[in-house]
Amino acid sequence: MSNPGARMGLRRAPFAFTEHGALMAATVLNSPRAVETSVYVVRAFIRLRQFLATHKDLARRLEEHEKKRG
Repeated sequence: MSNPGARMGLRRAPFAFTEHGALMAATVLNSPRAVETSVYVVRAFIRLRQFLATHKDLARRLEEHEKKRG
């Protein structure tokens, strides 16, 4: 259980955004640089999905790794 006083209930800062988190950031942030960066991150997720679609063995290994991380 995380510390009740912690921001957003996290014990430590996250290492990475999920695709959904990147989309949420893109809708909240309005500066030109923030929008540009958010679009870049979302495009990276799209390219990763396309890459994994053509490399099924890597997709399977990534899925196994995610299950281990919980």
